[in-house]
Amino acid sequence: MSSMKQSLQGNSRRLPLLSSLETFGSQPTQSVAANRYWRSVEQLAMAPQATEMLANEFPLLAEAIARHDRRSFMRLLGASMALAGITATGCRRWPVEEIRPHTSRPSGFVPGVAEHYATIFELGGVAHGILAKSYDGRPIKIEGNPDHPSCLGAASGLAQASVLDLYDPDRSRGIRYRPTTQSAEDEQSNRATNQSQPTVDEQAMIEAYWRPAPPPISWERFEAVAGGLFRSHRARQGDGLAILVQPTSSPTEQRMMRELQQSVPKSKWFYYEPLHRDHEWAGYRAAFGRALRPQLDLKKAKYTLCINADPLGLHPNHLLHARDWAVGRDAVDNGQMNRLVCIESSWSLTGTVADTRIALKPSLCEQAVLRLASQLQLTAEPTTTGLDPAIQQQVDSLAHELMQYGSEAVLIGGPSLSPEGHQWISVINAALGNTGGALRYTEEPLSELATEDYGQSIRQLSQLLEGNVIQTLVILGGNPLYDGPADAPLNLANTTERPLVSIHLSSHDNETSQACTWHIPLAHGLETWADGRSWDGTYTLGQPLIEPLFGGKSPVEMLALISGQDGTNVRTEVRKTFDSLFSSAGNKGWEQAIHDGFQSGSSFPSVSVSQPKTPTTEFASTASRAAIDAASSPTDELEYQFIADTSVYDGRFANNAWLQELPDPISKLTWDNAAWVSPADAARWKLKLGQVIRLQDSVEVPVMIIPGQSIGCISLPLGYGRSQAGRVGNQVGSNVYPLRWASQPYTRAGIAWEKIGKTVTLASTQEHHVLPSIADFALASRLGDKGQAGLLVHETTLADYNHDHHAVHGTGHIPHPAPLYNQPSQFDTPHRWAMTVDLNKCIGCSGCVVACQAENNIPVVGRENVLSNREMHWIRIDRYFKGPVDDPDIVHVPVACAHCENAPCEQVCPVAATVHDAEGTNTMVYNRCIGTRYCANNCPYKVRRFNYFDYQASDPREPAKPWVGIPDEQQASDVSTLKKMVHNPDVTVRMRGVMEKCTYCIQRIAAARISAKNGYATGERSTDLVQDGELLTACQATCPTQAIVFGDLNDANSKVSANRRDDRAYEILAELNLGARTTYLAKIRNRPS
Repeated sequence: MSSMKQSLQGNSRRLPLLSSLETFGSQPTQSVAANRYWRSVEQLAMAPQATEMLANEFPLLAEAIARHDRRSFMRLLGASMALAGITATGCRRWPVEEIRPHTSRPSGFVPGVAEHYATIFELGGVAHGILAKSYDGRPIKIEGNPDHPSCLGAASGLAQASVLDLYDPDRSRGIRYRPTTQSAEDEQSNRATNQSQPTVDEQAMIEAYWRPAPPPISWERFEAVAGGLFRSHRARQGDGLAILVQPTSSPTEQRMMRELQQSVPKSKWFYYEPLHRDHEWAGYRAAFGRALRPQLDLKKAKYTLCINADPLGLHPNHLLHARDWAVGRDAVDNGQMNRLVCIESSWSLTGTVADTRIALKPSLCEQAVLRLASQLQLTAEPTTTGLDPAIQQQVDSLAHELMQYGSEAVLIGGPSLSPEGHQWISVINAALGNTGGALRYTEEPLSELATEDYGQSIRQLSQLLEGNVIQTLVILGGNPLYDGPADAPLNLANTTERPLVSIHLSSHDNETSQACTWHIPLAHGLETWADGRSWDGTYTLGQPLIEPLFGGKSPVEMLALISGQDGTNVRTEVRKTFDSLFSSAGNKGWEQAIHDGFQSGSSFPSVSVSQPKTPTTEFASTASRAAIDAASSPTDELEYQFIADTSVYDGRFANNAWLQELPDPISKLTWDNAAWVSPADAARWKLKLGQVIRLQDSVEVPVMIIPGQSIGCISLPLGYGRSQAGRVGNQVGSNVYPLRWASQPYTRAGIAWEKIGKTVTLASTQEHHVLPSIADFALASRLGDKGQAGLLVHETTLADYNHDHHAVHGTGHIPHPAPLYNQPSQFDTPHRWAMTVDLNKCIGCSGCVVACQAENNIPVVGRENVLSNREMHWIRIDRYFKGPVDDPDIVHVPVACAHCENAPCEQVCPVAATVHDAEGTNTMVYNRCIGTRYCANNCPYKVRRFNYFDYQASDPREPAKPWVGIPDEQQASDVSTLKKMVHNPDVTVRMRGVMEKCTYCIQRIAAARISAKNGYATGERSTDLVQDGELLTACQATCPTQAIVFGDLNDANSKVSANRRDDRAYEILAELNLGARTTYLAKIRNRPS
């Protein structure tokens, strides 16, 4: 081991990344990393940059990136002080506000008390039940509906961030009309030459085409124009009319579409969703003769095998899957625990928590499915296979485990698998006998209207547009000109030779809207009535919480306009659908469904299936195996996988600043996307972190070296490179959609790439807030070698844990030195608040990060400040690798303020701005803070955040101002009134020069305390103390696996007290004797002995 350390130290003098790759990339089984936790390959190789980052008290990068250095700032500050005679933080002049009373208060309305309404969030044609928190008439927070069967109180980060989209200043504020009629020859001439200056008329035409023409057109005027157009189409039974629909689960919209199809039978309908499930549908059609929807019950599954699937992450039903999976992890204390195995090409959230993971490129994942079928004696073993003998042995052992678990095992395939792969999975599941237990099938409602695959549908639309068959095209949602396949472009040009009227309904004037004749603003989900079906079919209702801010219209209103229904009311149409589906419910049932947010007992019934048909071909992959085998150059061996981004999804959330600054769970990248490359491939082609490569002579994307990425596969996150997203999302990252084909939406092979001699700096947070030197010294001196398990993550296998529960904490002894003085208080009156985090259930979804940001008015700082280690998130999820660099494990560690009883931050604050209250929370007194940052320097968890600038008033895409004038009046002049509407009034909005951190959601504690005291005073309850379960912090409420638990340690029966008594409980940095109120439960992996 010592010789290996010397070798590492010698190699670290060279290029740190290449040295790490050469040392570990070619030898994935090196024991040097077997018991070490590391954040990046640089840290694993002990590169100089990583060690300096660990030792430095202040990040040096901040000075290198800042537009204004310290010297120039002090000059400006000195001049300002001479003029104004005030300190560096300045005196704030608060804006003038008016308070107007309610002359007639609404019934049941209490000013200052938030109300919650059940409503809906739809994504990818699947509805999710949510609760919207409204404060004095404005929605400010999204949480999960605790009664809805599809989420049970959890909410995804995308759903929670949707409230920020409601107040997006870049939302469309009216109908736009762009007349662009010209001859084809003139159009080609204008595009080919720019030699002459345009005339005044030409300039006006160009401006009208490429930019919204003020003022916006009223809905009444559009109705008059479009009404006549649609009347002519109805008179011809829809001839020349085409409608492109973004898939929706709304029964109301589906009913209106069916009625419209019947009234205009010659109209043509097309459906498209960039992240679709075409291959899955095709596989089920081949196996069962119809498209089906698999319903998983992971509570009943003792063994789950995923093939390029992410049931806990990006699956439409991931919230329920995560809760059910976590139930099986709770059984660890009974000596039992479910087992999760993943075979995948790139990291998924499910793969990060898998007990066993095998990284294979997409074509080999297909081979693994066939190998499983062969070992289960469902097919003859193929004569040739691309799997290495070692991989074959691993897959064979998995097949043996499937046979052992039998009906308690389930096999899951992801959308990137070929139709034959899904068909084989259906055959294997039937052989296991799990149908009716861990797996059942229901009808696929999205396939009822879309009779063909989405890829085929968009390709057919492209061909009809080129053939001049379509005269009027209505696009209901989506952005096909951005996210459509490269081999199915939509030509929406309106020329004299080919007149075309195109109408686009969308929330933003995006890439597709810019090319259409008409753009109609889409109403936000919180502005309109709606309905939908969750993954299991539960009928879910959505209600408006606020009037449409910018005159947005819903798809129901557009369908009514096309159908000729004047004066259609969305609520009336939704009620009509509800009465048709639940005729016996009546008005009382309708009101109850609105209150609950869903209709109880409305899920899809299970369908009986016959024995699935076996595929007629042994192997057929979207990344053609024959082409790969015939390749002669290393470039052609590569396969490319297109993956959904966990932040911006398919690009529709690109203008959401909360999501842009949310670190990716794997790469920890913000404000960008990058090509994921394995360390072995990077070493083979001498690629470096941030080096830009050009794909297919058109797409330039930087390289991100990801340990555990499959060899021979480059993963490309979708959703970036937008040109018309808005001020936040424009020109962020690289657009890789031009590489996708309709027939190969998820994987491709044979894409040529080249280095272009360019390197960019990626805003990744993986090395931010590392442990200080004192913590490393404490570990090395008390617990053994540097990097050994025990500092942050306590982990062991299920077999070892069953043998000895204390083995999970290692063999080291942590002494607790006696304090220098007796504490004046135990901080336990009347409550003793504490939190536990179960690492065995945390999946790293980052839902808690978004929940905390929305609840506590946490600002967005922008890419430049992220590069300077200045992100403001109160809770971060540290991602650590363990093991060899090409086959590591991942563990997620949520870290926020631990509210230490012996808090180091309190001891160094000169103005007592951070103090303890009687119940043990480490509180911040913002008005006292003078910005010394001593507390942040003394915090061993590195969880304090400082407002270097007024981030609440800053544009995250613009450089922050070093100062804003004296007196500081930026609140009155710079802060957008619209953006302020999302702020939680129960939480102070912090400004420049103030330190902040996690408060245990002190505002929620206060609200629960007030409610308890009021209930006790009125005799509704027997005590004025907050009971267990009555108070949920923002992060706890949204966690899908219930990994975070908050409560009162004074209550011995509380869940948090039980967790603290658990044998897996431990305290991070316990050797520092901090008395942290936030503790952790160790991670257990269920692996064969």
